[in-house]
Amino acid sequence: MIDQEIASIIHFILGTAKGVSPYYFNMPQDFAIPSFFFPPPEFEAFGDTLQSFRFDYSWTIPVFAYDNSRAHAIAANVAHVLETYRRVVPLIGEDGKLALTGVARGRKKGIKQLVDYYKKNVDGLGPSHMVIIGHADCPKDAGRLKDLLMKEDPNLLVLTCSIGPVIGSHVGPEMLAVVFWGSDKRDNVSVADRIARKVKGEK
Repeated sequence: MIDQEIASIIHFILGTAKGVSPYYFNMPQDFAIPSFFFPPPEFEAFGDTLQSFRFDYSWTIPVFAYDNSRAHAIAANVAHVLETYRRVVPLIGEDGKLALTGVARGRKKGIKQLVDYYKKNVDGLGPSHMVIIGHADCPKDAGRLKDLLMKEDPNLLVLTCSIGPVIGSHVGPEMLAVVFWGSDKRDNVSVADRIARKVKGEK
């Protein structure tokens, strides 16, 4: 689970449960009531296929209140709102807000914009020779995207993958994505720490 996902979950929970104080990694003895405690997530590695592996993450987030019924009410409200979002938490940017990276009108312009995004953000010093294209039932568009990427770098290794029904049920048909190793322009402070500072009123 990367920092952006952790921060997005925290942002979603705190946005749903207004007025509940958050604590991160360490719980003080004189903590406020009501409050959430966000410990580091736990994970376990598993073999997935002959050529890949996966990590399963679990995150237990305790809720503290004056009694069990109030703590349950806070947790139940967050769970209810999460269900209305079909258990999909929107990802946020480094500033703690949802960010729109661009808009393209038309399918061809959208594919071209994905290529331009790759060119702009790929890390030339990293394993930039590999790209993964994900598509939701649009193999022809995935092929067009692959051809354009190969024009930029004939030595590029492109892996094309179909989006499964779990993610596909949320994004809908004809979704197209490009995954690559990009340059990291963040400073040493993680997104989770930045949100923690923002909640505490620090800069």
